[in-house]
Amino acid sequence: MAREMTSSPRETRTDDPILTGLVLLLVVLMPTQRSIKANVTPADLVLGLAFVWLVGSAVWRFLLRRPNRPSLLWPPVPFWIYLFVAGLSCLRLPSDLEHILQDAGSQYQAPLRILVAKEILQTVELFFIAPLVLVNGLRTRRMTAVAACLLVGVTCLVVLWGGAQAGSHGSAEAVRATFGSRLAYGGFLAVALPLVWALALRLSAPGGAMRMTLISVGLCAMVFVGLYSMPAFGPFWAAALGLVVVSSALPGSAGARWGRTAAALVLIVVPWALAPHRSEFRTPSVALQVTNEDGEKAIADRYAEWQAAHAMTMANEVGGTVTQEPGYPLYAGGNAVVGLGPGRYQDKISTYGEFLPVNKIEADSQNQYLVIAPTLGLTGVFAFAILLGEGVRSGVRGREDETNPPLARVVSAGLVGSLASLAVACLYLTALVRGLGLVVMLVLVMAMTLGPRPAEPPTPPGPDGE
Repeated sequence: MAREMTSSPRETRTDDPILTGLVLLLVVLMPTQRSIKANVTPADLVLGLAFVWLVGSAVWRFLLRRPNRPSLLWPPVPFWIYLFVAGLSCLRLPSDLEHILQDAGSQYQAPLRILVAKEILQTVELFFIAPLVLVNGLRTRRMTAVAACLLVGVTCLVVLWGGAQAGSHGSAEAVRATFGSRLAYGGFLAVALPLVWALALRLSAPGGAMRMTLISVGLCAMVFVGLYSMPAFGPFWAAALGLVVVSSALPGSAGARWGRTAAALVLIVVPWALAPHRSEFRTPSVALQVTNEDGEKAIADRYAEWQAAHAMTMANEVGGTVTQEPGYPLYAGGNAVVGLGPGRYQDKISTYGEFLPVNKIEADSQNQYLVIAPTLGLTGVFAFAILLGEGVRSGVRGREDETNPPLARVVSAGLVGSLASLAVACLYLTALVRGLGLVVMLVLVMAMTLGPRPAEPPTPPGPDGE
């Protein structure tokens, strides 16, 4: 197999063309929550096919002893840390096994055993299968940059859909594009728009061809439409932060950075002033207090659930029995280390919430950190923070690495903005959900792939001389 020629003298990795093609198809299909059947999206099917191909080719290569073929790459260490913490929290499940098996569910949720199984499978998919497929499918910086550009192109299509909905619907909840909720759509924009902005700034560099300038103007317009159609408060300002971070992270003089930042602020303020649903940003999804049906002031659903999730995290619960210490009810600290186990959030949240609403609250509106904390413990939150931090660190180093191709350095800066935006957006939505979770894993893997890495030894020739 011919070796890939790049501008980086250290890069000797070769691609599996079939796996790379499947991964690029996966990138195109990621940004949607539209399922085919049983909450399985087209992206899930392509990911499963790519995983089967990867495992099969690895086994075949081992049996034939063909060292000249692409070797299997494993996900970076932060993914393993999160998986270890998730596995540790599963040890809490047997203490309440009888309840898990016998729970019949309700009109708002499936039986508990189904929820636990789905949560475990989703964790394996997002933090093992997806990173394993992505790091092997995007082995080189060139293919990683191609995948980033492809994601930008898909984002433009999603933004156009969302912009059309924003201009024609009277309610922010109806603006969701290819997603099932406005917050999932907002979360996707918060992750993707900083990357779009980075490429727009790269293509507008002085001395560029007119065609590149026109593409840059088009990408800037997509950022504007994306912010204009943003249907929720938290993701809007998370995306705004991401644009500012990208403006300062891109290489250039201090004057250039200030100019980019000023342009970003214009792109933020104008859509904020013109957005058709701006008045809904201060509705129950954000306001600390709201007026209930009886005309009385009450804690908003979102913050009531925050309070309940915090109480569930700090409670001491063993075998379904909650220990209450005198003067400190529900705060003995037993769940704070490893949590109650995957899938237990919806089952237990009502136990700890004095002011929780009777009906199911808006989809994907929970705080991601306060979903992880009671199920995987504070160690789970720490593991997730390590994952985000390593992504940012790798992105910063990739931007500064002069052996990276220019486009790869720009993509690295964009990914830093995307991860900064994600960290803020997670306060107001759940990012590890169908449709959005795979995009998060893609951004993390791309950032880590573009970061500096040690030189690899030449691949020895196979027995047939290839």
